[in-house]
Amino acid sequence: MNAARLTRRWQEAAGDPARMVEALVDEINDPATGLVTRDFLRAELAQVREELATLRGELRSEITAVRGEIAALSGELKSEITGVRGELRSEIAGVRGEIAGVRGEIAAVRGEIWRVVLTVFGAQVVLVGMLVTILFQVLR
Repeated sequence: MNAARLTRRWQEAAGDPARMVEALVDEINDPATGLVTRDFLRAELAQVREELATLRGELRSEITAVRGEIAALSGELKSEITGVRGELRSEIAGVRGEIAGVRGEIAAVRGEIWRVVLTVFGAQVVLVGMLVTILFQVLR
């Protein structure tokens, strides 16, 4: 409320109660400087409600957009995981193949070792046989 303007209008009213009340009501109802009226509060409340409704709509729209982005990222992530799983399975299969190959090589080497051992053993038996024969011929 503008006290200077109210004082001036009361002085102009020169004691006339009707004009004094009119000046007071004008000051109370003045939207720029007056007291808050029920209609003003209702209008402000309606504006706040309208702004809240707008904000709710924007928030819901943003939430929907974020949910869509999450769903898209989730799909991409699942696809990437599936791809990595496939690659890992392929790598594991390759390693298993290599292990089988190494096992085959180990078996072949074992066979060679046994062949050499048996050959050496056979040669030793032949040498022992020859030595025994020589020994019998020398002792006879």
